[in-house]
Amino acid sequence: MAYLEQAEEQSTNTLDETRTPIEWIKTCVDPDLTGMPHHNVAELLTDNELMRIGQLVCYKYELDKQSLADWKNTNEEAVKIVRQVYERKTFPWPGAASIKYPLITNACIMFAARAYPALVQGREVVKCSVQGQDDSGQKKNRAIRVGEHMSYQLLQEMEEWEEELDKLLHIVPAMGTCFRKTYFDPTEQRNRSDLVLPEDLVMHYQTRSMEKCRCMTHVYELRANDLWERIASGIWLNAEIPVQANEEPESTQMAEPPHIILEQHSWFDLDGDGYQEPYIITVHRDTQKVLRIVARFDAKGVDIDPDTRSVIRIKPVQYFTKFGFIPSLDGSVYDIGFGMLMYPINSAINSLINQLIDAGTLNNLQSGWIDRSLRERKGHLPFQPGEWRSTDTRGGDLRSKIIPLPTKEPSGALFQLLGLLVEAGKEMGLIKDVLMGDPPGGNTPATTVLAMIEQGLKTFSAIYKRIYRSLSKEYKKLYRLNSIYLDEQVYFTLLDDPDTKDIGRKDYALDDMDIVPIADPTMASDVQKLSRASAIVQLLGPRPNVNQDEIDKRLVDALQVPNADRLIIPPEQRQPQPDPKLLIEQARVSMEKERLDLEWAKFDSSLEELAAKIAKLDADAAKSIAQAEATEAGPQMQQYMAQLKSMTDVARERIKARNLRLQDKNEQEAKAVVQRRQAEQAALQQQGGQIGENAPYETSGGGLEGPGGNEGNSFPPEG
Repeated sequence: MAYLEQAEEQSTNTLDETRTPIEWIKTCVDPDLTGMPHHNVAELLTDNELMRIGQLVCYKYELDKQSLADWKNTNEEAVKIVRQVYERKTFPWPGAASIKYPLITNACIMFAARAYPALVQGREVVKCSVQGQDDSGQKKNRAIRVGEHMSYQLLQEMEEWEEELDKLLHIVPAMGTCFRKTYFDPTEQRNRSDLVLPEDLVMHYQTRSMEKCRCMTHVYELRANDLWERIASGIWLNAEIPVQANEEPESTQMAEPPHIILEQHSWFDLDGDGYQEPYIITVHRDTQKVLRIVARFDAKGVDIDPDTRSVIRIKPVQYFTKFGFIPSLDGSVYDIGFGMLMYPINSAINSLINQLIDAGTLNNLQSGWIDRSLRERKGHLPFQPGEWRSTDTRGGDLRSKIIPLPTKEPSGALFQLLGLLVEAGKEMGLIKDVLMGDPPGGNTPATTVLAMIEQGLKTFSAIYKRIYRSLSKEYKKLYRLNSIYLDEQVYFTLLDDPDTKDIGRKDYALDDMDIVPIADPTMASDVQKLSRASAIVQLLGPRPNVNQDEIDKRLVDALQVPNADRLIIPPEQRQPQPDPKLLIEQARVSMEKERLDLEWAKFDSSLEELAAKIAKLDADAAKSIAQAEATEAGPQMQQYMAQLKSMTDVARERIKARNLRLQDKNEQEAKAVVQRRQAEQAALQQQGGQIGENAPYETSGGGLEGPGGNEGNSFPPEG
């Protein structure tokens, strides 16, 4: 291809030396330098310049594609195992066993099953943390709005985001690398974050990082209608792309062959100052015609020397986010996945299984030689179960006429080797029985099981942190797009909140917030989350200097209770807590009332004792009267009896009256103390004061009138 060598020689030449750098940069971005990229600067270039650029783009793409040949072949074979693609074998005979053991498949499924629910938890996937001082709380409120709006964008406006994240979490463990392209789609007038397969984003294999990559090419297909829409709307140049000729046979022809588009994020010197600027150049692969050129930088990323008015540095804008599995040992930007790591073991397992099956098949069918002297039809001789046939052997033993092939049963050594390889593959793929939910044994303590799970998930936690880091980069790209393309005021409604919320471009304007996923990168399993939340509850517990609401929220979140916010009453809707000093006063009043009740119980006991003594006197008097009746006259005895009854009645009435009077007095004193303290507390609250710690406590003036009182001994004497 002669044009490739010619294009390579001209790659360092400037395209037009008449353009001044500053004016060209202003042309590439908005004149007001707000950072909005120009729609298409290819309109400002000549046809000769566009032809040379198209040739260079295709040349760089071909070089990078050739460097990925070995990596691509290995991943293609691994993907066949992951997808369990059936391949018909012709060796050792047509239709031989072609089993693919699902070792890599299980490892990829288990990784996605753990990672997906941990990354997408409910309807919130983004949170914002405030950087710097925030005494007024305005940054915190804005951070909450931004987090809610970005979660709303990802889960509702960008309908493809969650579904393609699920696909990504299955592709990354298999191939080691996958990409997301975050950009503003001018045709749909919204942000997008599309899944890009690793073979569709072509970089040189020796590239160390995407940030330092000088050339990356996104390869995708478009139908004729999609191509027409971009040209008709003015997004792409009208390059007069011819209709694609389909070379497939008529039986497999599609109604419309796709157009292969190369979108290359590269560096070119279009202003003639010798310094290459970052651009996005879209080229039709088959015709090498340039369709679109836009700046891959904004005004904030351009450093200009104020004295010489020359460009010092241009920082490119990154559109792609890499999601890696395990870093490549040779430093390549393409990471290693289970497909590359476990492909040799999985291939060996497949070979052993197929050999065991083929050996069993050969041993069960049997074959061999038959003597020509045997008068029997040669070749395929089918027998029914229980069938016996007659044959002519011309004498001699029939067994001597038939010689079977020397076959063996499946080897036991191969079967043991198969088990060894399967166990080694499970350890590498983190698909141990205890990690898949199978019980480890009836006598295994729970703490041992948790320790086994935690140790087994160490490797997974490291991979999970890489996914978490990549999501943070993707969210920051989305944050930047909102700061450029979002309207001045946008209204949105969350599914679980009927109130309409508003947000604007100004909320995304300042770089004083950090965008991170809502998931915790250190928590790789539900057991770990619940264990940590339970430990916090046990350690802190209900203390006066601890935020109990936050502890309860973390515990409920770890339990993954749906609609957990309905279980906890917000602080603004709760009943106001009573003043602690008033509670202390009420406790003192309660203690004083208990003391009064105790004194009353003692006094009541003394009254009962006194009543018992009176009853004893009454009995003794009745006995004395009975004895005196024998010697004295009847009227005199009746007079004694009347006097004694009168004294007894008077004593009982006095006891009853004192009892009632003392009970009423105690109750009135207790009520008076409570009312007085409540009135003092209310007055202090209105005046902004406080109740003194050593305020005098008033009790009844005379104390109890029972034991120890002034009238405690006013009962009639005994006898």
